[in-house]
Amino acid sequence: MTVTNEAQHLVALIREQFGLPDLPLHLGRLLAAGEPVTVAAAAAAGGWTEQDLRDELSRHPGTPARTGTPRAASWGSG
Repeated sequence: MTVTNEAQHLVALIREQFGLPDLPLHLGRLLAAGEPVTVAAAAAAGGWTEQDLRDELSRHPGTPARTGTPRAASWGSG
């Protein structure tokens, strides 16, 4: 498998896993600031509605949309 084929395969896997394929990229950028990220901020960064983002997050165990916490994501706090 060539590097190009591997990259295309990886992109396909990400798209299958995430209904919003740019979600990991946008969350990573927001989280790099070191502060908790609200659903509203993440939705705005990706150009999605808050409901679309909440729907996507609810597909993944342990995310705030499933647990009821108000943040889209937070690493290293607590």
